Amino acid sequence: MDRNKEKRKQLVSEYQERERTMGIYQIKNEANGRLFIGGSTNLEGLWNKEKFILELGSHMNKELQREWKQFGADRFTYLVLETVKFDHEVRYDYKDVFLAEGMEAGDVVRKYKREVDRLKERWMEELQPYGERGYHKNSEGR
Repeated sequence: MDRNKEKRKQLVSEYQERERTMGIYQIKNEANGRLFIGGSTNLEGLWNKEKFILELGSHMNKELQREWKQFGADRFTYLVLETVKFDHEVRYDYKDVFLAEGMEAGDVVRKYKREVDRLKERWMEELQPYGERGYHKNSEGR
């Protein structure tokens, strides 16, 4: 049992030491070309998470959920559109993200979250994933 505990501890440590990938992604319905655009401060494993939620039938985007069920999982693809360029390394446990000027890890992560949001807005503007082109609603509710 101690051996399993040590192995688990080692795997957790290795996971926490990995550098985060943050950025913008798209899920595309290859049957009709519609897009779902998202942003994340943790792109690692995101596609698996999205598929899991869609398979459960509980995705926050009801149109995407409906078409996932209608067309099937094999008709959807995942693509990372852009990643955030870091000023600092950001790891999963944040232990090395303290800045000289006194910012803590949470401040740094919030800074990158704002950057992800900014990039998402740019991609939304560029791709216009509304109505027939996507799963998002524009300011007019279409």
